[in-house]
Amino acid sequence: MLRERAAGPLELTLMDGTTDADWSWSQRDEAMAGRVLAAAAGPGTLVVAGNAHTPVQPTGLGVPLGAVLAARRPGIREIRIDYRSGRYYYLAPRRFAPRAGSGRLPPRLVLRNENLTLVLPAATEAVVPQRPWPQVSP
Repeated sequence: MLRERAAGPLELTLMDGTTDADWSWSQRDEAMAGRVLAAAAGPGTLVVAGNAHTPVQPTGLGVPLGAVLAARRPGIREIRIDYRSGRYYYLAPRRFAPRAGSGRLPPRLVLRNENLTLVLPAATEAVVPQRPWPQVSP
C-alpha cells in the first residue's frame, strides 16, 4: 500500500533493538525514537508501530515513542490503527477478535472525529528481538 502511494523510493529503518533487561517501557520507546530520529533525513517520515507506541502524549504505560518524537519534531500526527482481526503481542501472544463485516476489505485511511485511523483488515504479530520467536507451522 505504501509503495503504491509513494512519490519516490521508500527507505526502511528498523527501530527496535536490544535493550537492557532493567529498562522501562518508556526507556525502550525513547531508544526507538532515537533510532528513528537518527535515520530520518527529512520530512515525510512514516513511523509504523502498534497503538501503544504511537500516541503523541504520555499514556498510562509511560512516555511512548510518538510522544518522544512529538517533543523533538513538533507537528507530527498520530495515526491510530483499527485492527479488524489477526494476531499481536502484549505480554504474551494474543489474537484480535474478528469483527463482523471486516471480510477481505483492503486497508484504508479514514478520518474519524478529526483523527486519522488506518483500518487494517488483518494484523500480524510483530517480531521483537528481545524475546524468543516460536516456530509457527503453516
